[in-house]
Amino acid sequence: MKQKNFVVLLLSICICGCVRNHTISKPICSEDNIMFRNKNQNEELFPFTKNADEYGDGKVEQMFDEAMNEEDPIKAIKKYDEIITSYPDYSSDAYVFRGSRKRDMGNLSGALQDFNEAINLAPSSELAYVAHAYLMEDLGNVSEAMSDYDEAIRLNPKNSNTYYIRGLLKYNMEDPTGSMDDFNVAIFLNPNFELAYFNRGLLKLCIDDMSGAYSDFSEAIRLDPNYTGAYINRGILKYNMDDTFGALSDFNQAVRSNPDCADAYFNRAAYYEDMAKNEKNKVKKAEFKAKAKSDTEMASKLEQETIDK
Repeated sequence: MKQKNFVVLLLSICICGCVRNHTISKPICSEDNIMFRNKNQNEELFPFTKNADEYGDGKVEQMFDEAMNEEDPIKAIKKYDEIITSYPDYSSDAYVFRGSRKRDMGNLSGALQDFNEAINLAPSSELAYVAHAYLMEDLGNVSEAMSDYDEAIRLNPKNSNTYYIRGLLKYNMEDPTGSMDDFNVAIFLNPNFELAYFNRGLLKLCIDDMSGAYSDFSEAIRLDPNYTGAYINRGILKYNMDDTFGALSDFNQAVRSNPDCADAYFNRAAYYEDMAKNEKNKVKKAEFKAKAKSDTEMASKLEQETIDK
């Protein structure tokens, strides 16, 4: 049996769509490899903005539009201040959006006050509970964050995004069964939810459901042909299924889909190293070693650039 030293990706997303945890012998789940909620990715699901024309008042729409599109957070906060003062009927959303800007600036206490006020003014605001949940996670209060997600789902049981995000939190709370249930619901509600397929695939690795994981990674790739992390994980699975050509194809595609992802190169390097170990032909063995060296150097370079940023 060939030793397979690859890096399995048990994270939802990062800058390059994958994160290297450590070298392992096969794609498995361990207590050291857990998924986590990535702030930027999840706020794409709940961006704390809405179409300004939803407010039905021309002046209010203009003010929200200006605040939402203001890049300077201080100026944006002032615009939300004006909305809260001048148009109290629309202040709940303004508190959520202002609180989000404060949170981005590191003013967590100010954000908490705004989110609490938003909930106080509009107890049926799903968005306010989700915003509050994010902040609770930032503060390490996962039990309250869970309660917030539960309430958001009660208010809107058809929002696949909330199930998905709650599923990530459940995994971090060591509730993989609950996490799987939430990912299943998210996919049921939104069959085109590639992030949910990817993370459900990672969960299936944890229970040694390799065929199920393979299917989920493949579906994530079908929905997003540039899903770097899905290519890497599926490539690892293919290699462990002795599909060496298919594994290389996936590792190559991972590099093509994101040339700045260090883990795409690390895993392809591991592939070449293992191929070299099992190659009898000296010329081919040397070629594999050279490719492994090149990919390792590129991965190290990219990793260092990330550290230096």
